[in-house]
Amino acid sequence: MDKKKIFEKVNSQFKQQMNVKYGFKEKKRINQLGFNNLKKIVDEISPTYVLEMFYFEEAKKAYLASLPEDETVEFMNLTKLLHNVKNDNLKTIEDLKENYILNEENYDLYLQYFGDICRCCDEYEMAEKIYGFQLEQNLTDGFIGFGLLNKKICEYSEAEKCFMYGHKIGNKKAAYNLGCLYYEVGQTESAEYWFKTAIKENADIDALAELGCLCQNSGKVKKSSQLKKIAEKLMFKEDELTITEEIIWNKMRET
Repeated sequence: MDKKKIFEKVNSQFKQQMNVKYGFKEKKRINQLGFNNLKKIVDEISPTYVLEMFYFEEAKKAYLASLPEDETVEFMNLTKLLHNVKNDNLKTIEDLKENYILNEENYDLYLQYFGDICRCCDEYEMAEKIYGFQLEQNLTDGFIGFGLLNKKICEYSEAEKCFMYGHKIGNKKAAYNLGCLYYEVGQTESAEYWFKTAIKENADIDALAELGCLCQNSGKVKKSSQLKKIAEKLMFKEDELTITEEIIWNKMRET
């Protein structure tokens, strides 16, 4: 096989594992220090990130420039860096599980962060480890995680089952995710129903924003603008709702 093609595969996997590792580090520190301290967080994380990337770049150069007799050794040096990062991520999963079982503060949230970052980075095996553990611990977010995983790979029927069961057992984001699922597959009436259900049951602001988008795509421009504005105010908390907006919001949560 062509040396460059082999490298491209390893390079893709290395970037994926680095995105998981440092995406989680950043997300966790933002939760601890607040988004306003993002520069401090980036300054804190950057040195080790840059160092790992530097070592990988050097190993890449050595492998691509290697003579046939040295190629195997240089390839092993390259893949060792990949395995090191992957092992760091696997260790993080075990640490998250252990700390959750010990009832350490915020580790239910950190489990969710890590699982969702893995899913977004297409690291499905690690995401499944997190969501499976959540189900073992009777955390209903595991059903949402598996639903989102199935949705991403277009297994819509399986995603629907996960979200439906999550809703049945009381997960507060299940109705919203059902709305998003139906919206994605073009079932707008079902999407509207579940967005409204999410608002009624959980005062879900994300569902309100999505309902605004749905109204816009249905030609209800005035209503769309109104709902989006309410959602924006509730989300960012920079402006108070007007009396009319307050009435609309309260009515949607009551009916």
